[in-house]
Amino acid sequence: TKEMPYSITSQLGRLSRCLAVVHNKTSVDYDVRRIVKKVALDTSHGHTLEIVKWMFLRNVRTNLPNQVQGLNTRLLSQWAGMNEEKMYKYLYFLHTIKVMEKISVPNTHGFWRLTERVYNLYRSIMEI
Repeated sequence: TKEMPYSITSQLGRLSRCLAVVHNKTSVDYDVRRIVKKVALDTSHGHTLEIVKWMFLRNVRTNLPNQVQGLNTRLLSQWAGMNEEKMYKYLYFLHTIKVMEKISVPNTHGFWRLTERVYNLYRSIMEI
């Protein structure tokens, strides 16, 4: 089941505190954060995580991360194996929860990229 971000954050926070106790630490340190990060990433799955990963891939023509110019709905739908209409609705949902933003480009249907907050969060988690 999909859970609200607060619930997941709360559970990972509780896991951090419990691990610190189990490892006889007075606070959450690097080793505890490393374990919690692994748990979070190992239990994450689905289209949202895949889209985030695709944004960090480098474009073969520009050698820049896809995040810089964004990706269009058609390409994202092909990569995800989902029809364009469903992908657009999914991207719009991600837009409403401030995960994605749409870039307007003349003569196109626009491009999608991660919001700065989500981009920086993933970079910091993955230590990129």
